[in-house]
Amino acid sequence: MVVEMERFEQLVILIPVAISWFISFTLLKFNKKDFLDVNEKSHAIHEEPVPRIGGISIFISFLLTGFLISDSFFIKVLLPVTLVFGLGLIEDLRKDIPPKLRLMFLLFVSAFTMLLLGIKIDTIGFFRLP
Repeated sequence: MVVEMERFEQLVILIPVAISWFISFTLLKFNKKDFLDVNEKSHAIHEEPVPRIGGISIFISFLLTGFLISDSFFIKVLLPVTLVFGLGLIEDLRKDIPPKLRLMFLLFVSAFTMLLLGIKIDTIGFFRLP
């Protein structure tokens, strides 16, 4: 029984990878020019155009796999993950959200998620927090 469960867990891990790859491949195959990011920003580090659709495929695969597994952790992180995805999608489409604003939003969502999940950080490795 243990061997069968391990195999099932391995297959469950492959599901989001396969879904994400399929969605990315399909979107890029049929509409590559709309999903490429060119090096127009001062903080961009790539030299060639790169796809901007990774978040879409990862988010969809997260949703499909989460509903397949449907445990309490998935339900708790669904809102924060959706908020982060929404910000990324808006930034990908509009390309005008300042990096500082994105960082502040992500810090807020991270703090909200820590409260939601009851996560407490009492050390950062070399320094103990009060």
